Amino acid sequence: MTPQDNFNFVNAYLKRVSPEIRSHYGIIIKFLGDGMMAVFPEGADDAVLAGVAKQKRVHEYNEERLEKGYLPLQVGIGIHVGHMMLGMVGEENRMQGDAFSDAATNLPSFHGSPT
Repeated sequence: MTPQDNFNFVNAYLKRVSPEIRSHYGIIIKFLGDGMMAVFPEGADDAVLAGVAKQKRVHEYNEERLEKGYLPLQVGIGIHVGHMMLGMVGEENRMQGDAFSDAATNLPSFHGSPT
């Protein structure tokens, strides 16, 4: 795929699954390529329900993709439980929202990225 094809692909996917986070009382903190970090202030039950709904959306999207001759997607979901704090990080010229906690700080190592 070209870089533009990659952006189109990721955005088409996120457009389908992101509403499920919000409809289950989640707040998307940031997108991580084709993934995302979200928090669920009311608890883990909402996160589990959002994960199930997200998988249903992926299944529907895969049906569309198969009809067009594309391979199906396989999506994993990780849910980490613990206290966290939302805030802003960065410096004068670039700021972004983020979440800090023991649970959130360990996320990159669970996804195979260096911390």
